[in-house]
Amino acid sequence: MPRKGKFRNQKRRKPRKNNPRSLMSLNTSRLFRLTDNNQPLLYIVSNGSGLVAGYQNADPSGGSGATWTSTEWTSITALYSQVRLIEFSVFFTPVSPEDTKQINTSGGNAIYVSGVLSSVAAAPTLRSQVWDNADCKIFTCLSMTTGKPYKHTIKPKSCNWAVVTSPNPGSFAGCPGAIQYYGDGFSPTVPCFGVSMEGIYEFRSRI
Repeated sequence: MPRKGKFRNQKRRKPRKNNPRSLMSLNTSRLFRLTDNNQPLLYIVSNGSGLVAGYQNADPSGGSGATWTSTEWTSITALYSQVRLIEFSVFFTPVSPEDTKQINTSGGNAIYVSGVLSSVAAAPTLRSQVWDNADCKIFTCLSMTTGKPYKHTIKPKSCNWAVVTSPNPGSFAGCPGAIQYYGDGFSPTVPCFGVSMEGIYEFRSRI
C-alpha cells in the first residue's frame, strides 16, 4: 500500500531568479550607478561679490538643461529606451587647507544645501530659497579641512518612465529634481568646494 503524504514535508522548488525568459520582456529593468565625468574635479568659485549659488540637476544625459554628463550614458541608452531616477547625490568636497585660508572668515561662509524634486532651471538668488526647503542642511568649508565630503541626496518615491531621448520632460517623469546650494561672505573669485555627482537610475525596454 503506498504511503500517503510522502512529499508533504518537502519544500517546493523556488522559481529560478535568473530566468532567461525575463530577457524577452520589455518590462525587465536594470539598475545602473552613473557618475559625472569631470576631470579634473569641478570646483565651485565665488563670484566678484563673494557669493556662491548654483545647482546640479539629476539628469545625467548632458543634454539640454543638464548640468553634468555621465560617461556611460551613451552606451546604456543604446541598449534601453526608457529611464527613471531612483536617487541622486551631490558630494561637496572642501578645497585644500591652503585655499581655504583665502576665505573671509568674518563673512559667514555657511553653505546652505537642499534638494528639489521638481525641475530646476536657475540658481537660487536668495538664501531663503534654499533654507526654506524641508531637507536643507548647512555646512561650512572652513571646518572641512579633513578632506571628507558632505553628501546630499534626494530620493523620489516614484517617477514615471521617460524616453532616454528626453530624460527630463518635467517633474513627473524620467530624471527630474536637483540639489541646489547658496552661500555668501566668501572672498571674491576663490574656489570654495568641488562637486561630484552620482545617481542610481533604472532602465527598461531593451532595444
